[in-house]
Amino acid sequence: MIFSGSGNRRKSKIAKIEDTENLGKYVHGLQMYKVPPTDNITLEEFEEFAIDRLKGTRAYKQEIILSFKVLEVFSRSVE
Repeated sequence: MIFSGSGNRRKSKIAKIEDTENLGKYVHGLQMYKVPPTDNITLEEFEEFAIDRLKGTRAYKQEIILSFKVLEVFSRSVE
């Protein structure tokens, strides 16, 4: 099989990464931010943020489940 152009796409992505101004700080191809964060936080603060994020995600999922249960009950009552 011949895949034409697959190498060209990879080269263009690498070229875009090389054009960034933060090349010296972040030399790998996986970039999560256009402008990387410059602040420092402690490990304890990071853990607190992670736990708060998990609590928020859990609450969001529980609300989704509850809304589906209410919708199911409503659809049964309509039938």
